[in-house]
Amino acid sequence: MNKPIDDSNLLLATMIDSTIEKQNSLQIIVQTWQDQIICFSPQGEGYSAYFIDSRDGRLVNYIRASCDELRHLGTNYHSILNKIKEQYYGYLKEAILNSVKYEATRRVVRKQHQWIQSSYQALIEHKKLTVEQQSSEIDDLKQIIIEQNQAIAVIKTECQGQLAAIKTNVLLKQKEAEIEQKNRQIAQLNQQLQECDREIKSLKSELNQGLQELKLKYKGLIAQFVKSCTNKQQIDSQNKSLQACKNIFIKAQNKINLLQSDRQLLAQQNIELQSKIKLLRIKCS
Repeated sequence: MNKPIDDSNLLLATMIDSTIEKQNSLQIIVQTWQDQIICFSPQGEGYSAYFIDSRDGRLVNYIRASCDELRHLGTNYHSILNKIKEQYYGYLKEAILNSVKYEATRRVVRKQHQWIQSSYQALIEHKKLTVEQQSSEIDDLKQIIIEQNQAIAVIKTECQGQLAAIKTNVLLKQKEAEIEQKNRQIAQLNQQLQECDREIKSLKSELNQGLQELKLKYKGLIAQFVKSCTNKQQIDSQNKSLQACKNIFIKAQNKINLLQSDRQLLAQQNIELQSKIKLLRIKCS
């Protein structure tokens, strides 16, 4: 009964190791795809910097582009997206897509901010702005950065929420698998218990049968012993009777011998008397 418990502990440890391994494996896969992200530089310079939307040929201003436009036009996100969709399915695909989407957006926006900072002085000199216009331009650029940071925060929150939901779903499935495995183990243990119960019942039956046989043998031995004792008493009684008969026979034999001796003596005396009678008859005649 100890072996199934040991197997259960080993199986649980294996499942925990498997869960950790799956989480590490997911992180490795995500990192592999994130490492493939490439950020493109825009065409043109300053305020005129732009991307060309290959879908409709539209020029998209680099500085005022939205996060979605920057991600699709300023990185190879679209190419990576198609490859991921071809290779993965279900929750794993969604986890990789969300992680790559957030990372591509973060990188391209950071590159845009670095571009704005490095090109700031050139932008101002190129437009020959007054102090008030420079301040307004700076505020405009800051607003763009704020809006982009907010958009990134929203994407990050969505990605984190989706990843958390995916992880929860994964953990739930793993828990369900663990519960199912536990149920199978319980069923196996119940089956083993039932087999043990059957073996115990069989052993009890054999024990009872053995006890009955022992009781019968014991009764037989007692009967034989009683019979043996009775036979011994009968033999002893017969021996005593034979001894008594023997004694009587010896006594009778002794009396017979004595009587025979007396008879012989009487016969001798009778012969002697006959002889005496004959002598007397002779004398009288």
